[in-house]
Amino acid sequence: MRLISTIEVSPHEYDPDEYPTDLVPIYKDGWLFDISTISDNALIKILKTNLRDIDLRDFQEQVSALSGGIALERDNILYITPGCCGDIGAIHDWQAMIESENTVWQQLWIGHPWIYYRKNDCHVEFSDYTDENLHVLDHLQIRITVPRSDLQRELAHVRKEQCMFSERIKKTLESMGIQYAVEIAKLMTAD
Repeated sequence: MRLISTIEVSPHEYDPDEYPTDLVPIYKDGWLFDISTISDNALIKILKTNLRDIDLRDFQEQVSALSGGIALERDNILYITPGCCGDIGAIHDWQAMIESENTVWQQLWIGHPWIYYRKNDCHVEFSDYTDENLHVLDHLQIRITVPRSDLQRELAHVRKEQCMFSERIKKTLESMGIQYAVEIAKLMTAD
């Protein structure tokens, strides 16, 4: 089992000649990319596009976390991927899930559609995707069950990757001559 920290890089947000062509999605024809595989060249293009319409004099109100989130893979099968409205800051929700002792279904924010989790002894069960609210969850099917210790280990690894990614963004912004590189990097990675 492995957790993958991803960002979404949709071609719809890029001018045709500016889309980074050296990205490899985590699944065929997808727009989610493992942050550890993003080249320096691709990162420059991603940052330029994300900052294109930002007034950097007022960046605090305009820069948000990069779209994406955490994916869960086991045996080369993706069981959970971030959805619409998910972002890289979802790591905080995953951390809260690990620290929780709930044995009843609780929502884990990954975007839309949602998933739910609950603790079961030393394991965590994840539901299928749903758009149902919590009060109608009697019929949830379990999508995958994973050992809590594996999740803790993988979450620590993903956290380190995200810290390194934030540092890469900061250094790239500095090399681009962007003022407030530290603050913008923290906003983009929800650090």
